Amino acid sequence: MPLGMVSSALYRYYPSKEDLLTALIIDAYNAVGEVAEEAAGGGGSARERWMGACQAIRGWARAHPHEYALIYGSPVPGYRAPEATVGPASRVPLALVGLLRDARPRPADGPEISGALTGQAATVAALIAGTAGSAAGDTVRPEALVRGALAWTWS
Repeated sequence: MPLGMVSSALYRYYPSKEDLLTALIIDAYNAVGEVAEEAAGGGGSARERWMGACQAIRGWARAHPHEYALIYGSPVPGYRAPEATVGPASRVPLALVGLLRDARPRPADGPEISGALTGQAATVAALIAGTAGSAAGDTVRPEALVRGALAWTWS
């Protein structure tokens, strides 16, 4: 889609190519994050909201393939994302982790986790519990994290 201006005019609004790229990345992360949060916050069981969030994220990706590729595809050579991208990039994972916090899988719902994976999942759960904005007791169980990762990769 034409912008109605020459490409050099963009530098009136962005001091560098990296600043423009950062703005595009932040915009894309916020857009997909909003879709994920809206679907995750809907009604229904944690499983229904999980499926709704996954479908919403996939729908956004299909409707915005270039933005999706920008944030989840191959890295842009020479570009290093600044700290300002961390918050927007966290929106989708935090929405999904919120659903995992609500999930109460029964032991028979999946394979038992053991070995190194148990310790790694416990470490990640502790890190999530220690993030800003987490209320006391606001934790996700390690087995829910593992099952969530499996479900996300198979969705």
